[in-house]
Amino acid sequence: MTPINQTHFRVDFIGNGTMTVPDTGETINMTNTGYGIVTGNETAFAYGREYVRSEDDGDTTAITFYEIIRYDPATLQGKGIVIAVFDSNATGTLAPFNGMIVSGIHEEDPNTKTATITLWKWESGIIGNNTVHGEPYTQ
Repeated sequence: MTPINQTHFRVDFIGNGTMTVPDTGETINMTNTGYGIVTGNETAFAYGREYVRSEDDGDTTAITFYEIIRYDPATLQGKGIVIAVFDSNATGTLAPFNGMIVSGIHEEDPNTKTATITLWKWESGIIGNNTVHGEPYTQ
């Protein structure tokens, strides 16, 4: 952790894992690097960028994320929620994630010093180009 000021610090991270394409079920092996800007103690608020690389074809993309994590002060175990959006620049195996909004959970294990992030595609129920049809509402 690198202090930025009295209330914020920067956390840099690296990792690896898998991503599953929602529509096909295809599994993609990936590595990631990134950073988060964090504030808070028992409840931490974070935002940051994660850079993802497919091990299958070298395709890359990035994610902007926001998190709220609650920590147990006795054990330092952390659990929280995540929302994120993928950039729209992937051209290979990561292209199905272009522009995708995801939400999920963040779990930290102080014994292994690892964080596991599980994300799901967020379904807004909004279809198309968001054009309103019909007469405008008036009072």
